[in-house]
Amino acid sequence: MPGMSHPHLIATDLDGTLLDAEGGLSPLTRRALRLVSEAGAVTS
Repeated sequence: MPGMSHPHLIATDLDGTLLDAEGGLSPLTRRALRLVSEAGAVTS
């Protein structure tokens, strides 16, 4: 959309919403974080 800006920072937490039951990242989450990072956003 014209005039929309993209996020510059993606903040996450590790309480079971980002990490899976084994304490790792799912392939989908890993891909999403990679894509936003490649788009220039900082992830923390």
